[in-house]
Amino acid sequence: MICNVSLRAPRYDGESILNLSNSILRSFGVPVKYSSLKREIHNQIQNERILLILLDGVVYDKYLEICENDQELRTLYKNTYKIDTVFPSTTPTVLTTLSLAVPPIEHGILGTVLYIREMGILVNTLNVTLHAKHEERDSLTRVGFDLWRITGNISTIFEELSRSCIRSLALIPRGLKGGISRLLYRGAEVQEYSTIGEALIEALNFLDNIDRGLAYIYSSSPDDVAHRRGIESEHYMEALMDILKNIVRIINRRRPRSITLIITTDHGHVETCEKDYIELNKFRRMISKLCAPPYGESRASILLAYERLEDDEDVNMLLNMGFVLYTMRDIVDMGLLGRSENINETVMGNYMMISLSKRCLRYQYNLSEQEKEPLRSMHGSVLPREIEIPLTIVNLY
Repeated sequence: MICNVSLRAPRYDGESILNLSNSILRSFGVPVKYSSLKREIHNQIQNERILLILLDGVVYDKYLEICENDQELRTLYKNTYKIDTVFPSTTPTVLTTLSLAVPPIEHGILGTVLYIREMGILVNTLNVTLHAKHEERDSLTRVGFDLWRITGNISTIFEELSRSCIRSLALIPRGLKGGISRLLYRGAEVQEYSTIGEALIEALNFLDNIDRGLAYIYSSSPDDVAHRRGIESEHYMEALMDILKNIVRIINRRRPRSITLIITTDHGHVETCEKDYIELNKFRRMISKLCAPPYGESRASILLAYERLEDDEDVNMLLNMGFVLYTMRDIVDMGLLGRSENINETVMGNYMMISLSKRCLRYQYNLSEQEKEPLRSMHGSVLPREIEIPLTIVNLY
């Protein structure tokens, strides 16, 4: 191990979002792929009509603060557990884990940017385009590239439910039907929506008309606000409160048939500012030893090197700035990506540089592009505020 700090892996053994997707399968009597939630939490799922809502970028303590201090949201507060997301704590990795019900070590979607060695290209996994190119969403899909092949063609929970004649509906924001959604929602009926109210009405109508089934709503809020304004801002708190109140009010007014309501998120955030961004292009000695530009996430960067990095001067400078460097073998051995006999090495490099502070690595892939304004909060690493997430389970009769 290059760094003598052993990181805490997410609690994949019963208290993670990976276990949640397996608990959903188990609740319908469908074979699980991994362990489900620990008994105390799993037993709270008491209906075979499930409404799962994933709000992107919710910080655990902010969620609790809002729910505890608002009478309208107290029921959510009383029924909330602290669980972990996965590592890297970023949207494509988490959503793929939730959909496929296997850990990142098995599905291989390890960040927003992946290097596909067979093709020699950097791929943006959210849009399925060449990274740092201004292309239409799904430009790589149109030439035959399929993210599903990277995962080893693993089935989704929606496909597993369908095999047991259980219907599922996935509701996603307008404009997101392509890209990674082609992988995530295979086997589900997919609809786009414009407002969370529209999505909720569609989901409740769907569940009202079946005896068993799953309705899943993905919302990109409040993550967008967190990145632009920061998690300590009034804007973030207002955005989170607004969406939670909308959910509660519509469900209370609509009075659906008995359902289990599940609310969770994909990751938390840490507050960042301009000085927290480290320009990786300036570390030329280290960059010259890489077979490809750094990829993955700015707070959990994958390095594919053809030389040892252990004694590199640039690496040592970065270690003094709050980063740690591990071999990919260290990452696997610590269980950061989960445990599995089926290790997906398709996109793995041989090192990973992880931030243990607020700092992020910024690499300019497109040298002609203007430097972008730094984001006010980030995620992707293993700090508690990034990894710990809320899980609310409420049974409505």
